[in-house]
Amino acid sequence: MNILDAAHATGHDYPGGCTALGPRLGMTGQMLSNKLNPNDKIHKVTLDEAMRMQALTGDHRILLAMAEELGYVAMRMPNCDDFDVGQAAMRAMKEFGQFIGRCEEVLVDGRVTKTELRSVEKELLEAIAHATRLHSLLAAKQNGVR
Repeated sequence: MNILDAAHATGHDYPGGCTALGPRLGMTGQMLSNKLNPNDKIHKVTLDEAMRMQALTGDHRILLAMAEELGYVAMRMPNCDDFDVGQAAMRAMKEFGQFIGRCEEVLVDGRVTKTELRSVEKELLEAIAHATRLHSLLAAKQNGVR
């Protein structure tokens, strides 16, 4: 999905559509609808509006479409605010183990299908997310935040 389609879907799939979301963004529903119309060359959603739309709706298709178009993967960080560093480290190791286990399963027959590769990527992204969260907790401790 490209970013224009993602933005359009984000606004129109919101309960009540643009009519309900527009006022929450400080504009009329019609103005938001115009800004989200991929064929409208004049009215466009600003980056700030796109951020607020995603925050208000919980729909992050714009972010995901941007990442995909630029060759990146975007993923939600695991929420483990109540975890200590030890728990976060154990979770990161568990996720890495699941990634390695999935790699082993996929390689049993010596071939890798597109579906299998996708499942390996999913496990890898989960491992990376938890390793990144561990890093964030360590950095916060270094700065005396926790």
